[in-house]
Amino acid sequence: MKDIKKKVIIVFLILAFISKQSCIERFVPDLIEYKNTIVIEGFVCDLKEAYKIRISKLIGLNAVYKAPVSRAIVSVMDQRGSEFFFTEIEKGSYYSDPNEFVGSIGSVYKLRVQTDDGRVYESDSVPMLRSPDIDNLSYQFVKSNLREDDEFIGVEVKVSTHDPENNSWYYKWEFIEDWKFSPPVFFDTVNSSVRYPEYCYKTSKSSSINIFSSLVNNSDMVTDFVFHKISNQSDRLSIKYGIRVRQMVISDKTFRFYKSLNESNSNTGNLFEVPPSKSVSNIRNINDIDESVIGIFYASSTKEKSLIILRDDLPNFSIAKLYSECNLVEVPTNSALYGEYISIGYIQISTYFDPIAGVMIGVLVMSRECIDCSMSGKTFPPEYWNE
Repeated sequence: MKDIKKKVIIVFLILAFISKQSCIERFVPDLIEYKNTIVIEGFVCDLKEAYKIRISKLIGLNAVYKAPVSRAIVSVMDQRGSEFFFTEIEKGSYYSDPNEFVGSIGSVYKLRVQTDDGRVYESDSVPMLRSPDIDNLSYQFVKSNLREDDEFIGVEVKVSTHDPENNSWYYKWEFIEDWKFSPPVFFDTVNSSVRYPEYCYKTSKSSSINIFSSLVNNSDMVTDFVFHKISNQSDRLSIKYGIRVRQMVISDKTFRFYKSLNESNSNTGNLFEVPPSKSVSNIRNINDIDESVIGIFYASSTKEKSLIILRDDLPNFSIAKLYSECNLVEVPTNSALYGEYISIGYIQISTYFDPIAGVMIGVLVMSRECIDCSMSGKTFPPEYWNE
């Protein structure tokens, strides 16, 4: 009974770990007490950029919270004894200095974390693995019925790669999406000096876990693996869409760690039905091996490739209506409602007149979100689009 209870708890901890929010998060399953479990995730690559280590702690009794861990001393050491320190920029998030530390293929790295209560955690020594090139990024328009009441319309994005030396076998992909969109309504406002953009751009970083092992193919080759789906229930495919993909090679242990997270998170029945192995984490308290630690640290070179999808190149399909309150509202000139609408973000679009007397009797207003796309996006495209 004790072992079953421990497995249930471990699965919950890993489910809590995958959340990306920076604030304290509350989740209330039917669990017993499990306090002060530290959660650590880190990754270094061969690109000149700031690497990120995230540290949090699960606390609470019966209601479990995930809180950032601040004031820790975080560093990465290589096999030559060099140590590179990370700085806390956001609560619980520590970043390296790209001018001081850039990973290299073949080097071996170890993560070290000392919390402000004196506990010291270290990862296994992990070599930086070499990733082969991405052979191809492609997409396919799909219209399918997943269930009788659930139809998917959109695009599947696929990746292909191979390692002729048969040294990779375990792959992980991350991506950043960019897309062009227009506001639901385009108007010239009454004030001609104010003109809102006709198009804007959004960016989103992947939060899903995208892994694959080529061992299932009996050769170190990945062919048209679908790692991302873009539904017509968002505005991503409305005009122009771009995706920048990063490919990494990971170890068997890192693969099993993320596979456990995926299996637990995608379970449609009891969330705690699939217990991960207790050995999947590669970080431990060096002074207390019995302390439960959830975490992973790995290193890989990175290969990148981008893909552009134009709405004009896709079959005809509808995009879901994302704004429901984009209606003109008539406000009489002698009404106090005008000030109230302006105070909650409405914009004066035009005026209206008495058709007989020919005098202005009111104004037309509309929510600014329906007109000004810069409220939810940028006004300039990504650099790689060359617009």
